Amino acid sequence: LSLPDSTPVALAGYSGGSVPTQWGAEIAPEYAPELNIVGAAAGGLPVHLAHNLPYISGSTDWSGVIPALVVAYSRAYGFDPDTFLSDYGRNLVSTVQDQCINDFAADYPGLTDGDMVRAPYRSLLDVPVVVEAIDDNIMGSTGTPQVPMLLAGGDADGTGDGVMITADVEGLARQYCDRGV
Repeated sequence: LSLPDSTPVALAGYSGGSVPTQWGAEIAPEYAPELNIVGAAAGGLPVHLAHNLPYISGSTDWSGVIPALVVAYSRAYGFDPDTFLSDYGRNLVSTVQDQCINDFAADYPGLTDGDMVRAPYRSLLDVPVVVEAIDDNIMGSTGTPQVPMLLAGGDADGTGDGVMITADVEGLARQYCDRGV
């Protein structure tokens, strides 16, 4: 599909959809300058997963996302999770790897990221390949959007919406504003 350069394009996404929306807006000036992106709206952004992981770890409703994080990053970055997962962690990863988030997000109440790993690790944030993947995905770290943006996040408990960290979204908005977005 080829669009005329003048075709206005808007990006919008929520939660998992906020990721390509935000990254698309952030890298478009260098990656796809020919697109006439006129604005972007992203809600429920996982700005820095090293902050989100401890927030959902042990939660009632969202801890099932932890094995999905391992699945996604091992696929994207090509590392072998068997090198750091516990038997229980391997079983969970195997269970969720071909499912949709609604099928498992609340299925493991109280699951912690520490339950997923084997010694000497106590957390996924102790595993260098996981930390490298997370660090590679910190929003705001690869470019500056050149379009107006709406960033939205909830605050149900003084920290966030149960998954996303409100202060991280606010910080990203401030960072973009300081860059002239």
